[in-house]
Amino acid sequence: MVKVEIFYNSGVDTKTPDVAEDIKYKFGSKVDVRLIDLSSEKAPEEYGIINPPEAVVDGKKKVKLDGEDSLKEIISKVIF
Repeated sequence: MVKVEIFYNSGVDTKTPDVAEDIKYKFGSKVDVRLIDLSSEKAPEEYGIINPPEAVVDGKKKVKLDGEDSLKEIISKVIF
């Protein structure tokens, strides 16, 4: 299972939660998606500076998101 933490700011970004739900539906048990709203929660310190929208895959690799398709492509590549 791939662990993906998606960081976003709900005050600016309304699409990322929908993308996260799509990923949960599409990849099912292959991915564990956690959506974190940085307007109400802090990112773990070990990740350093997070500039939303950004994802962290398996707690190791930070990936800047350029749109919903980029996140789905990243997940596909990590799983397969």
